[in-house]
Amino acid sequence: KRPLVVILHGGPHSAALDAFEPRNAMLLARGCALLLPNYRGSLGYGDDFVKALCGKAGSLDVEDCAELTSLALSENQGDLDGTRVCVFGGSHGGFLTAWLAGHPTHRKLFKAAVLWNPVIDIGGMLGTTDIPEWCAFEALGRSWRFGDGGGVWPLSANDMVAL
Repeated sequence: KRPLVVILHGGPHSAALDAFEPRNAMLLARGCALLLPNYRGSLGYGDDFVKALCGKAGSLDVEDCAELTSLALSENQGDLDGTRVCVFGGSHGGFLTAWLAGHPTHRKLFKAAVLWNPVIDIGGMLGTTDIPEWCAFEALGRSWRFGDGGGVWPLSANDMVAL
């Protein structure tokens, strides 16, 4: 049976494409099966699908990835080795990888996790990143940009705790 590598795209408003990717070709050549989920928030399934994730990062997307992994394993029991499953992701995909690897239920699906430039501290990232509006939008569902509101910080202390 083949090991399964679950590759989670970044974004989250991006997509796993069915196009040539050298990393994927290498994994396939080594005998791995690949799962490239387009979880809620991904592009290509309409505006409602993209907007469904706003303010719900770390919940809907995590559940989608776990459910798709479980489904792939259950529907391909004869081909996939459920004891050799790795989850891999970068940026938002790294965020999802961290959530899945540490989740009290979902972590049982995976034997290995590889995080590549993960977003793992949205509150801390807020003050150090060049995309603070992404943090507020994805975690709180709030749209804002620097300069909006006349230079007044748009997030309350409660917002910061929620991040």
